[in-house]
Amino acid sequence: NVIIEPPALGRWLLAAVTLVSFVALQLVLLIPIMMYAVVSRNAVTEFEAQLAIGRFLTSETGILLTVLAAASSGIATVGLAFSWPRLWNLLSRGPRFDVSDWLAWRSTERLPLRLIPFITLPFLFGVALVISQMVGETQVDAQLMLFSTPALRIVSTIVVALVAPVAEEVVFRGALYHA
Repeated sequence: NVIIEPPALGRWLLAAVTLVSFVALQLVLLIPIMMYAVVSRNAVTEFEAQLAIGRFLTSETGILLTVLAAASSGIATVGLAFSWPRLWNLLSRGPRFDVSDWLAWRSTERLPLRLIPFITLPFLFGVALVISQMVGETQVDAQLMLFSTPALRIVSTIVVALVAPVAEEVVFRGALYHA
């Protein structure tokens, strides 16, 4: 059973495009948010601008816009990765590949896929327990602020639990690792 891989150039292009999309789009979306913070506070000096940005980013609106920027870049990156096979197939004359070929998402050969959650979840909880016993409880104010209001709880939960992990899997394990 021979698996034909997409060309190395195409895999590296996909890796570069998804990584740039994932990181750069977040920055591009955050720049207007930062500018709004500076302008809305009538900041003149660099110190006033830094204070204005800091205050804005710790406000509910600032946190919400930052989370939405991260969600937008994640959704755009996933969309780009899933549309890549169609784009490549339009531009190339070689063999046709689907998303699973480009991102190397294939069924496991040695372990049934349905067993993976039953193995990884207890392992992760065990590692978390050991680390929390070694380090102790920690609270990070920025992380707590993500869930400080009902609206932020809903948006942050969706982004943290769904959008970010899928986007990271597409970029890192799918595109970069496969390239």
